[in-house]
Amino acid sequence: NGFANGLPAVCLPLFLNYIIGANEEDKALMLLIYFSFAVIGIMGWVKLAALISKHRAWCISMVSACIVFLFVPFLGSGDIFAFGVICALTGLTLGSDLALPPAIQGDCADWDQLRFNKNRTATLFSYWSMTTKLALGLAIGTAFPTLAYFGLSEENSNIPEKALTALVVIYAVIPIVLKLISVLVMWDFPITQKRHKAIQSRLERS
Repeated sequence: NGFANGLPAVCLPLFLNYIIGANEEDKALMLLIYFSFAVIGIMGWVKLAALISKHRAWCISMVSACIVFLFVPFLGSGDIFAFGVICALTGLTLGSDLALPPAIQGDCADWDQLRFNKNRTATLFSYWSMTTKLALGLAIGTAFPTLAYFGLSEENSNIPEKALTALVVIYAVIPIVLKLISVLVMWDFPITQKRHKAIQSRLERS
């Protein structure tokens, strides 16, 4: 999921330039819409997580992002309004990515403490933070060389169609596949709300 989030993040300026044809004001507006809706969405995902569990709410958010991103390959030059709608909807799902994975990691840290009788929360979160940064680095290290291979570069004034197709695939299609894999992995996550409450109770008694 970190890799799936990293690919659109690093390719967004290129997508706006070469596919949408956005100007600088439009780019700034898209980012404002995206992150504003992410903040708005956080509370909604937190409330949903309290009703159906954190991991199921997170899975729903990833599936929702995939559904919205299915429309990205159909966008073209001048479709700034449609892309703004996509930014708003995917921004809402970003609120889930900001709030729920750290909470799930906290549950994992509780289980780890109960299982091994050691409080390794700081170590675990440092590993997870490193993994997140590695995912972003992997996104940069694969997206840009691949696009350059297909002929997308600032020095090239005549961008070939295959380069634009590769940009759309990297920006939208691959992240959908990766997020769906993440959903399959997380759907039956074993630390449910009920089990986590039991873990907390045992930790309090120990």
